[in-house]
Amino acid sequence: APTHAPTHAPPFASTQASPQGPPHAPTDTPPHPPPETPSNAPTDAPPHPPPPVPPHARELIPLLEISRHVPVWATVVPETWNGVDADGQPTAVDPVTDYEAFEVAAARLALLRALPRAAVKDVLAQHRGGLPFARLVRRIVLAVALERERLTFDQTTAQQFVRTAYTAGTMRAEVRQRVLEQVGQFLDKALPDEAMRRRMRDEFERELVALETAEHPEALL
Repeated sequence: APTHAPTHAPPFASTQASPQGPPHAPTDTPPHPPPETPSNAPTDAPPHPPPPVPPHARELIPLLEISRHVPVWATVVPETWNGVDADGQPTAVDPVTDYEAFEVAAARLALLRALPRAAVKDVLAQHRGGLPFARLVRRIVLAVALERERLTFDQTTAQQFVRTAYTAGTMRAEVRQRVLEQVGQFLDKALPDEAMRRRMRDEFERELVALETAEHPEALL
């Protein structure tokens, strides 16, 4: 695969999900987190919660590591600050201390919904037991580096990634730059809120550093 920066859009951005979303993804538009910081979060009403997750989409939630938070934020009542957890039990929400969890949940839901439906379907088929979100982010890095749309992974893909993206154990500067540029373009188009985009850029940069510094980067995929 070429290592020069391509002129076309990111491979996974060119096939973004339609307004209906991927086959198992929520169909409601992900929420905009409120502009207040956690220390200034409102105390009279909760931020706009993530949209309710329909039954057929619940299998996506383990990919995001937010299953504990989504049902609560989707059912929180402003007057009581109580929601309902995944087991149907009443759960209190603190608008300050739980704000970080809300922002993470909203941003990750928005990112997953923006991925191509075929790519999400393949990941679900390959990882029935769930996939850590950090690993999903690394799969997107792999997709950009190899200019591919699929997010699944096998030994052949791992070897191709190392040959394409690394020289003498170091990630090539042009590959790193391409990843950052194309992921940035994707996030700008896919996520509706700058706070979401900033949070996801931080996650991508963190996982890119992990891949750069790993002795065996293929083990992280």
